[in-house]
Amino acid sequence: MAETGSPGPRRALDGVRVLALETSLSGPHATKILADMGAEIIKIEKPGTGDVIRGWDTAVKGLSSGYVWVNGNKKSVTLDMKKPAALEILKRLAARVDVVLENFAPGAAERLGLGANDLTSANPRLIYCSLSGYGQDGPYRDMKAYDVLIQGEAGIIATTGYPENRARAGDRHFHVRDRRLVAWLFPPSLLASRRGAGAPRHEAPIHHALWALPRER
Repeated sequence: MAETGSPGPRRALDGVRVLALETSLSGPHATKILADMGAEIIKIEKPGTGDVIRGWDTAVKGLSSGYVWVNGNKKSVTLDMKKPAALEILKRLAARVDVVLENFAPGAAERLGLGANDLTSANPRLIYCSLSGYGQDGPYRDMKAYDVLIQGEAGIIATTGYPENRARAGDRHFHVRDRRLVAWLFPPSLLASRRGAGAPRHEAPIHHALWALPRER
């Protein structure tokens, strides 16, 4: 155990800075794991209302239980991304961080000038990760991907509850499973970037967590 006043043991992502353009559950859950691994998370929220998850309930001393669950150990900044001055601030931040993670609707970041090509041109070592339901292209790109829908597609709902009254498995099963997979990508990506092997861009559709389930052989 570290002595009192000492910096304590280092964690895997100490010194890593992440700009989180996130909302709701999937993005915040991924960056919460990175924060637990030592990363500094700079979370961007909407002025006035903040992250939509703040309005879920008031169960934790007046705060949303969902917000408290997935937003610990983060720094929060409010910016109106519709304003040019705010976008300029974001671009300056992106030039100084190691990772940008966004979970907007596919194409939204690009329309704001915050896409991978826009930000990596100013910061070639930047690791850029896009979270979505079904990916950034393809026929399902613009479909909503609520967790219960993914559970249905995966056949999970058919295995729970009763024949006459099926039930979903747990609370947002695929949102949580997929974001763990996302978090595990970053240590090797950072190592590759710092060795000059190039900074990768990751796409992480929730739907892909379906294929991470164990299969009978």
